[in-house]
Amino acid sequence: MTGIIVSIVILLVLLIAGIALPLVFFAATIFMVLLSGVDSSFVIPYGYAKINSLTILIVPLFMIAGAFMESSGIGASLMNFSERLVGRIKGGVGVASVVACAIFGAISGSANAALTSLSPVCFPKLYEAGYREGEACSLLASSSILGCLIPPSGMMILYAWTTNTSVLACFLASLAPGLVLTVVFSVINIFMARKMDVKKLSKEEYKERFSNNKFMDLKTAFALFMPVFVLGSIYGGIMTPTEAAALSAVYAFLVGVLVYRNINIHNIGPMLAKCGKMAGVIMLLIFSVTILSRLYIDAGLPDMVYGLLTGITDNQVIMLILINIFLAIIGMLMDDASGIVLAAPLLAPVVQQLGVDMVHFAAIVGVNLSMGGITPPTAPMMYLAGKLGHGTFAQMLIPSFKFLVFGWIPVLILTTYCEDFALFFPRLFLGY
Repeated sequence: MTGIIVSIVILLVLLIAGIALPLVFFAATIFMVLLSGVDSSFVIPYGYAKINSLTILIVPLFMIAGAFMESSGIGASLMNFSERLVGRIKGGVGVASVVACAIFGAISGSANAALTSLSPVCFPKLYEAGYREGEACSLLASSSILGCLIPPSGMMILYAWTTNTSVLACFLASLAPGLVLTVVFSVINIFMARKMDVKKLSKEEYKERFSNNKFMDLKTAFALFMPVFVLGSIYGGIMTPTEAAALSAVYAFLVGVLVYRNINIHNIGPMLAKCGKMAGVIMLLIFSVTILSRLYIDAGLPDMVYGLLTGITDNQVIMLILINIFLAIIGMLMDDASGIVLAAPLLAPVVQQLGVDMVHFAAIVGVNLSMGGITPPTAPMMYLAGKLGHGTFAQMLIPSFKFLVFGWIPVLILTTYCEDFALFFPRLFLGY
């Protein structure tokens, strides 16, 4: 018990201090081993055995595919396509930005890739339309996180891997919250636009910008086909998720070279080197968190958590509120990858005792940890959006609060307490 408490205190202190995450988890693991008398001989072999998995290989493969798509310059194509759909309404540029983020998230599976790729296109259009810095940055910060929920989602891959749950079912579980959030963010944006001097495209401007009568151009079609191609091959049973991830990387490379023509011999090396560094950091992070979570499980932390919850209340509704608060705090302090790998195996036995389905819980965890991307004190997507869009944290605070209160929290409540909502797509496509 003492080892667990000291380890958690060390974990929290180092996280707040801003130490690199793998070092934080290794430090907590070392103190856990020293103070609890755990046999350390199994620690390294266990961590290696866990990451030596074909399932976890999906993560770097989708990262490579996302990097190719990010470097291809598809942001402008997606934004133009989105403006065709909604450009004539007031606040249409904001809605188009939300839709473009959702589509790019489905292509890359990465919030960072969506934000960095679309910001050079979306921010100038938003400011030209009359958006203020705070509203524009908050809108893109929240919308970019849709990539964590709309499949293929790296977060859901890690959840499925740590809890031995179907990757396909987890993909589909987070899809409904992702789609609903897309609609909700668009509606919030329209209401915010009413209070600003936001312009909409006139009929003449719309015709001039989209003088051709094509619904989409060839470049956009190739980009939109990628998630259909990848996910369709998985759901159709043609390929395993790992095979589909590898093929998506090849597809993204060919589209970048032959269609967009922005990938060439000069930039492919640095691009792959960047992916390699990111994948190395993520694998080291997963390795360290996996060991720590195993030590916590062996020390009986899940039983302690369940005992603590039942000691407070025996009402399932209140227990789930407490679990959501815990996950929200995890999301505030950690990135989504480390939060998933640490929290999912610890809470899995707890929610199973509460009678919560593990695929349903995948959606709950996904919404919670995604929400952490715009929740202070860390709020990484807010800081990144502010840097890219030249907005200050103070300017973004109130608009981001609106997205939290009227968007994230209602969808989290719906996801938590309506199992049919989270399991709609798994039941529809997989007969779950």
